[in-house]
Amino acid sequence: MSGSGKISMETIVDVALRGVAVAWKKYYEITGEWLWAAPEYYLTSKIFESLGKAGVWVTLEEDMNNNIAYSNSCRPGRYPKRLTQNKRSDLSIWWKDGTLRGIVEVKVLRSSNYKPLEKDVHRICDLLNLKRDSTVQFGMIVAYTDRCSGRTKSSKERVEEVIGNVEKLIDKVAGTKLSNPSFIKDSLIKTVRDEDSSWGALACIIKR
Repeated sequence: MSGSGKISMETIVDVALRGVAVAWKKYYEITGEWLWAAPEYYLTSKIFESLGKAGVWVTLEEDMNNNIAYSNSCRPGRYPKRLTQNKRSDLSIWWKDGTLRGIVEVKVLRSSNYKPLEKDVHRICDLLNLKRDSTVQFGMIVAYTDRCSGRTKSSKERVEEVIGNVEKLIDKVAGTKLSNPSFIKDSLIKTVRDEDSSWGALACIIKR
């Protein structure tokens, strides 16, 4: 693969969401279940495939020490604990010269617990903050959820609420940790009327 420098961040967001849609369709066709029942790694692998087919140089489960080393982010002293405690990023995206362009963290939100997602946002911000002259351009969160209709809200409204909460969380954490963050984001929501349920996903790039 020749690198992803010519592929815009807007395209990367779009292609990631396309990967979510493919993952949902394939898993439903084979199992009759939605992605809440699938291992999170399944969704990650489909996003990986989608990005790869679009010409993005992407790797799976890259060691964070490699991400740091190949992004000109090495520095004296200890690194933030959140950055290295899980050891690997879900996906890593690379420039043509083999340096790190960005990392991607994927989350399937099965409940109202946003703590694991919050840790991923902190992690991305910590990487962006390591060195001013690093090669890292962005970090991306891809969050998926599905919901059935409730007593007072439709399934679509419940999915919209979750996606809205994720956006607020990202804005809050990035706004606190980065001096001047900017975002490129898009979302996708689908309703399956026969099952009175909806699913949705948000792909959000965080730039420093």
